[in-house]
Amino acid sequence: MFADKSYYYVTYSNSLGKRIQENQQPAGTPNITFSQFDDTLIYEKDLVNAGKVGRRWFGEQFDINEFQTFDFNIPNLDISQPIQLKVNTASRSFGNSSFNIKANNVNLGTPLFPQLDSGSGIEGYESALNTVFNSTSSVISASLLCILDKCTS
Repeated sequence: MFADKSYYYVTYSNSLGKRIQENQQPAGTPNITFSQFDDTLIYEKDLVNAGKVGRRWFGEQFDINEFQTFDFNIPNLDISQPIQLKVNTASRSFGNSSFNIKANNVNLGTPLFPQLDSGSGIEGYESALNTVFNSTSSVISASLLCILDKCTS
């Protein structure tokens, strides 16, 4: 695990040092009720390193199973609000390739990838789809179809 910060504590003259004082808990009856909130679901599996070097990893490969579905159940989803979706995809193909991305059978986009040139030193291409859509259900079924060869997401 990596962090951008580090912490250390200093004591002086064998004393305990400063301590954080406990806050007084609120008393009384709450007068605010929340019925909506923002939520984030992340599906991320580091299974494939397309270039076989570096820190950029992707999830499932689509070379054998070109069509894959990922189901998410979001309890209490407010279907009157749009859903924001981000899908990162990559391709290593000597032919043009693309992904057809859908949610609940609604077409959301098709990231396109150019073909690799032998000897160019480029190991693959990456693309991200950022979009919003509306759902009529709290179950979201995201499907990806790889068109051509050597796709990962």
